Amino acid sequence: MELKHEKKLKIINMEESKALVNNLIPTTLKQAEWVWTEMERLTQEHPELKEKFNEWYTIPDSEMRKLEKIMHQIVADAEKAHQK
Repeated sequence: MELKHEKKLKIINMEESKALVNNLIPTTLKQAEWVWTEMERLTQEHPELKEKFNEWYTIPDSEMRKLEKIMHQIVADAEKAHQK
């Protein structure tokens, strides 16, 4: 119980949060859903994070399409690996 209390008092390190988001790549749909759920929870608890993410991830449509292709490939590869 005390650990949870201490965890809530911890100040968010924005650089660590940014590094985590930039480097965290889920390999399964379940992992992707977990990441999404956690990010949604954190941005609701800390609205300043949502503002920062919006700043960091404002990218041109061409780059967004490239990222979408990469994400679709990751999901497809993960599904193939899971089926084996």
